[in-house]
Amino acid sequence: MSSIDKKIFEQKQKEIAKPKIEQIASQDWEVISQIQKNDGFDHADYLDQARIEKLMQRGELFYGTYLEGKPAGFAALDFEKRAEIRFFSILKEYQNSGISHELMSFILEQCKARKYDKVSAAIEKSGTEMKEFLENNGFEEVGFYKDRFGEGRDALFFSKNL
Repeated sequence: MSSIDKKIFEQKQKEIAKPKIEQIASQDWEVISQIQKNDGFDHADYLDQARIEKLMQRGELFYGTYLEGKPAGFAALDFEKRAEIRFFSILKEYQNSGISHELMSFILEQCKARKYDKVSAAIEKSGTEMKEFLENNGFEEVGFYKDRFGEGRDALFFSKNL
């Protein structure tokens, strides 16, 4: 294989590399916090160590996605009353790379494995990219909540049958 062919092959391997997805432990709270701060979006609420630990103590599961060993995104699931995606964040440089879809597929499988037949998510009404992403993944808008994320920060609710 020539050096040019080898470089093309290596580039193609990177393009098709599958992310590794695993549960994040509370001691790795900084990974979650840094991803959320660097995803390119304005959040109503940023996660810090105390909040992450509290959410994990009450049973929320955080999953990280890693590409070539580097954190690329995370999602949090709450199974307290129903299957709900509570957080979903991908670093800006990894958006539109397929990692988001891999993480969503993983999340949906986690919900199915726990025998849920539906999963929900609430997003800020202004979150047009997330709205489109959810719709592209089979979610339907099912509700509205005024000021859900603070004054003037309304929520849209989505649901997907599994």
